[in-house]
Formats: sequence, C-alpha cells, structure tokens
Amino acid sequence: MHEKQALEPQNGPSDEAPSLPDPGAYDIAFIRDDFPEYDTVPKHIARANGYLFYSLMAVILMISGVLVFAVQAASVGVTLIIACSVVLLVAALVTLITWDVRSTFERGGAIRPKIPFESLKSSKRIHICVLPRLAIRMIRSLPQADHGFEPEVARVPLALGFDAHTRRLAVLGGILGLAGAVIGLTVFGWDRVHIAVIFWFVMGMCMLGSVVIPEFFFATYVRVIPGRLDVIRAPLIGSSMHTLASFDLRGRPLVINEVALYVEPPREPGTPRPAKIWSKRWSQGMIHPPECNPEAVSLIMSPARRQLLLAIVQAAVTHAPTPEIPPDKLVG
Repeated sequence: MHEKQALEPQNGPSDEAPSLPDPGAYDIAFIRDDFPEYDTVPKHIARANGYLFYSLMAVILMISGVLVFAVQAASVGVTLIIACSVVLLVAALVTLITWDVRSTFERGGAIRPKIPFESLKSSKRIHICVLPRLAIRMIRSLPQADHGFEPEVARVPLALGFDAHTRRLAVLGGILGLAGAVIGLTVFGWDRVHIAVIFWFVMGMCMLGSVVIPEFFFATYVRVIPGRLDVIRAPLIGSSMHTLASFDLRGRPLVINEVALYVEPPREPGTPRPAKIWSKRWSQGMIHPPECNPEAVSLIMSPARRQLLLAIVQAAVTHAPTPEIPPDKLVG
C-alpha cells in the first residue's frame, strides 16, 4: 500500500482546496513543457497525427461547402452567409468557455492545487507531460488504483499503424476518398474553388478513406487492465480476435503525453534516462541515445483518449492482479 502525502495548495490553506496525493509515492514525475527526444520514434505516431489533421480538414471543408451550396441554391445573399458564420462562431465560443469554466472548477477548483513538476532528469519510472487539468485528474485518481479497476476499452484507429491485413484496404480507401473528392469538386465546380481548398480537401478525403475503410473491416481496440495494455484487432466477419501487441505497464519506464504512450526499454529502478548526445541526423540537435528508443501506442484518433490515459496511469501503479480475460472477448 502506498503512503499518501498531501501537497499544499497553491493558494490559501488546505481547507480551501482539496489536497492531492503525492505522485512521487507512486514513482510518477509530471514534466512541464518538455518531452524526451528519441533517436527514433515509431513512424505510426507521426502518421496518426497527420491523418487526424487532414481528415478533420476534409470534414470541415465538406460541411462548409454544403452550407455554401445550400445558401446559393436558395438564392440567399452574402449577408445571410456572414450572419450564419457569426452565429456559429459565437455559439462555438460560448460552448468552449462554458466547458472550460466547468472543467476549471470541477471538484471544487481543480487548477488551484500546486502540481509538483519535475525535469526529464527525474529518476521516476513514469514521466507524464499533460495539461494541468488532466494532471490534476490523474493525481486524484491514483488512490482509486490501489484496489484495481474495471477494464477500459476504446476503439483507437491507427493505434499501431497499418499492417499486412490493413495496408491494402488503406490503399483502397485512399483511392475511394480521392474519387469522392473529385466527384464533390466536380459538383461544386472546379472554377469556384481555390487551389488551396482543393489541395486540403483532396488530401483530407484520401486520408479519411484510408482510415475508415480498414477500420470498418478490421477494428482496432485498446484495452487497459491492471498492469497491462493490449492492442486488439476485431474483424468484421467472425468472432476471432487477434492481439497485435501487449505492453507491460508495471515494470518498464513509461512516458505519457496527451496523445500517445511510449514504453521505453527496461532499466534498473531509480536509474534516470541516459543523458542526451549529439544527433547523427541533425547537426545541431541533441537526442537520447538509441538504447532509449521506445515502443509506442498512438491514442490521438480516439475521442476516449483521456479516459484511456487515466486508465493507463492507474494500470501502471496498481497492485491489483492482472485479470484473466478470454481471448475471444474484450472484457471478462
């Protein structure tokens, strides 16, 4: 059982804001505005970020184009287009501000307690680099992990990138996305669309198709249970599931940020990450040596990534036994 040490709040005495457990008691270090620079990072991490960006651009441009087309079809002037845009912008800002205020004061003022940030030189096993609000949630969830938790399962496209089963489907999806983009631009008229919009829309539709088609036939799930994270593929036809990879969350050094989990090679407990060296690829860059190169799981394509991150932290510190789950089920 971990010893819980309370951290003093940043403003006012302890009775004005809830105290926090000490992350150091769980071998956790929160890192502020810094991240390890590895010699090599799995390519699917950067690709997942790019796929999400281009896919969102395609969706935004598609919706915008439909709205403009509808307005033009109704023979409505530019004034109504501007008015609708202003209304949507104000609604979005109000929603964002409301969400931010609600999150800020969640559980009696979530931002007030002081977070004990450390540097990358910390010898703690788990390094976490997230926004303060999520860091507070993680710290408060640590005591809950002592007695275990229910498995957290979410669909995460491109968690490990494409493999032999999905690569051909991704190419097919990209071709279908390209065809859809050409048809859409033809309907709206090529002469009405700016060249930059054409580029973003075509690229976005290709990316969107290359993710949606493989995920339709071979869905990728991330399952977090005490002590372990599994990446599982569930095909559309049949009930057989295939575990693509399993990661030990108890024994290996972990680096966590808002969109990914990095699992570094094992090293002796209490040993800090090796110091940076000059990169052979970048003349002015310093990186951690190749023996630090991690395995990684991308979470950016999942709307449930924050719940997964909370579960990953709990799974990494809990003493609860790892449950036995049948191979043909996501949960027991």
